Amino acid sequence: MVRAGRVLVVALLLAGCTGPRAEEAVGPCTVYGADAGGGGYTVGDAGEVLVYLERGELRLVHIRPAPGWESELVTEADGEIEDAFSRGGDRVTFGAVVDDDVLAAHWCP
Repeated sequence: MVRAGRVLVVALLLAGCTGPRAEEAVGPCTVYGADAGGGGYTVGDAGEVLVYLERGELRLVHIRPAPGWESELVTEADGEIEDAFSRGGDRVTFGAVVDDDVLAAHWCP
């Protein structure tokens, strides 16, 4: 999922999904456009992820699942972060990627 998510986010950036905190629905996913510094991202009803850029490196500050949800950090390396939120049979994934010092993020049910 990380590679597919990265391709989706980078493709949307190249297609013009830019501007700080631009949000766009792409199929079942919500894609946030380019963001120079990062910040807090709401992941549907599942929770919140706070990430930022520090000298071109993606940094994870915190993951806060909403009440009743659990969180599992899947990837945190090489300019990518992926987290999976789950509650019962529900699963929501969050991904963030840095490409050319630009942060883009998305979440998908």
